[in-house]
Amino acid sequence: MEEKMEEDRKFYDNMRPRKETVREEPKSSEAAVTAEGKKKKKKKKMKLLMIPLVLLLLAGIGGALYFTGVLNPWIAKYTMLLSVEAREASVEQKEAELESTEKTMERQQSELDQREADLKQQEEQLQQQQSEQMSFQEYQAALSQEDLAALKQVSGIYSKMTPKTAADVITQMSDQNRAAMILYDMSSTSAAAIMDAMTPEQAVLLTGIMTQ
Repeated sequence: MEEKMEEDRKFYDNMRPRKETVREEPKSSEAAVTAEGKKKKKKKKMKLLMIPLVLLLLAGIGGALYFTGVLNPWIAKYTMLLSVEAREASVEQKEAELESTEKTMERQQSELDQREADLKQQEEQLQQQQSEQMSFQEYQAALSQEDLAALKQVSGIYSKMTPKTAADVITQMSDQNRAAMILYDMSSTSAAAIMDAMTPEQAVLLTGIMTQ
């Protein structure tokens, strides 16, 4: 009986799941860490040493290609591109200078035109002042035969207008001697009718000019 119980106990013991023991990995020792650091430093130094060697190698290859003439087409093409860009920049600069010169010339021409207009206006004002200072007889004597003929023709045209219309036009003239000359060349009947359509002040002014 006891032997059977012992066998049953062993059987159940074998049927139970066994716990696996987890082995902990041994921690890295300080010596291992130091060795790993030295190894990394060594690799870094090797990389730094390789950079100058690679540069020297590239320089040697470039020199060899240059002296053998392999790079000549590329160099010529690059030089031509630089020359074209330089010419384009020069053309753009000249165009900008021309545009600036044109604007300056336009401004100067505008100033000249304005000066000519001012001089012409001053000349007309001076002629008007001189005309106003002259007596009616002096004004008549200063006129050329062409001017006298033109004034007589204008006088004939105005005499055919209505007195009111002719009066409005004559009184608006800036040269009072010229206005008086037009009336002077009319018949007394036409001149009287036109002056009657003027204001008394205007009629007196023109009458005074003609009697100077």
